[in-house]
Amino acid sequence: MSVTKVVLEAKGETYFNSALPIHVNRAKETLQLAEHTHDFVEICYVCEGKGFHVVNDQIIPVTKGDLFVIPIGTSHVFRPDSAKKNQQLIVYNCLFQMEPILEFSQAIPIDDDPDYSITDLLQENSASYLHCREQGSELAELFNKLHQEFGQRTIGYPLMRFTLLIQLLVQISRYRNKGDPSIPLTSLSSSINQALDYMKLRFNQPLTLELIAQMTGLSSRQFYRLFKQQTGQTFVQYLQNIRITKSCELLRSTDNKINEIAYLVGYHDLKFFHAMFKQRLGLTPRQYRMKEREQGAVADGSQVIVE
Repeated sequence: MSVTKVVLEAKGETYFNSALPIHVNRAKETLQLAEHTHDFVEICYVCEGKGFHVVNDQIIPVTKGDLFVIPIGTSHVFRPDSAKKNQQLIVYNCLFQMEPILEFSQAIPIDDDPDYSITDLLQENSASYLHCREQGSELAELFNKLHQEFGQRTIGYPLMRFTLLIQLLVQISRYRNKGDPSIPLTSLSSSINQALDYMKLRFNQPLTLELIAQMTGLSSRQFYRLFKQQTGQTFVQYLQNIRITKSCELLRSTDNKINEIAYLVGYHDLKFFHAMFKQRLGLTPRQYRMKEREQGAVADGSQVIVE
C-alpha cells in the first residue's frame, strides 16, 4: 500500500484584498497545516521556538532567526518541534505578488549584481529557495514593523508596507550577494545529507543509527555527533518527527484505519504509535482525525488558509 502525499495550493486572492498585494501575519505553526504551494512569493521568518521546515521534501531544522524566501510554486510547510504550549514555533509570514516589485525594480534596481538578482529568485519555477540566518536583529525589527503596519492601517500605510518590503528584500539581497560567512546558507555535509534523503524515502522501514551510519561510511559515534550537530535532533527524534508528520497527513487525507496508518509510517507496535502521537500532539490519532474533520481543515483541496 503506497503513501500519497497531499500538497494543497494557496491562492493570492484569499489574502490580497486591496490594490497593494501584500499580506503579513504572525502564525503559531501546528501539525494541522498541510504542505502547500502558492501563486505568490512568501518570506518566512522564525521569531520564536524551534522545529522543522519541509521545503520540496527537504526537512530543515529551524530556530529563531531563520529566514526563508519561498518562490512561486515551491511546496513547503513548517512543523513545530513539540506540541507543548511553552515550546511553540512562531513564524512571521510576508506574502506578496511579484508585479509591483518588478515594476519598482525596473525604475530602481533592488540590487545590481549581474550574476544574481533577488528578483530572479522570486520568479515562478525558480530552481531553489533561499535560506539564511540573521546575526543581529535587523530582520526581526523589519518584520515587527511590517506586522504593525499591516494591522494598524494608519495614514500612508500602503506606501509604508511597500517600502518596508523593499527594505526587507534589499537586506536579504545583501546577505546573499556578499556571501557573509556569519549568515550562511544551510548546507548539510554530503554524508548526513545522504542519510536524510534515505530516511525520507524509507521512513516506514526498520531504521537504526548503526545501519544508516554504516551506509554513509561513518562510525556510529561520528555519525551521531554530526547528525545532531547539523539537524539539532538525535537520530531517533528526527525519525519520529518524520513518521508522526506522515501519519498526520494520512489521518487528514485518507480513511485508512489507525493501525493501517501506524504500519504505513513504520510503527508495528500500535500502543507505541499512540503514545508517540499523543506525546507530540497532545491528542490520540483518533481525536486528531475527528478534530480535523470537524474543523474542515482540508475540506477544500484548492487552497490552504494561513492564519
